[in-house]
Amino acid sequence: MNAFFDATALIDVLEGREQWVHGLKQALAKLVATDPGMGTAVSRLSWLECRVGPLRRRYPVTLATFDAFFCRMDLI
Repeated sequence: MNAFFDATALIDVLEGREQWVHGLKQALAKLVATDPGMGTAVSRLSWLECRVGPLRRRYPVTLATFDAFFCRMDLI
């Protein structure tokens, strides 16, 4: 099984929006408990959506956080 992330979930988690992070992490923990080998996936559209905000606001640290996530070897 693969967890397919949309841009909103990634932005909330990687930018640390606390009101959503806890629930997202709980949901992922439940999925991993049922399938320890679960992979992660993201579409090119979500990849672009995640990068446009930091690019527009000129936040290189946030952009680097997203780029590091997108370079993960286990990401499909």
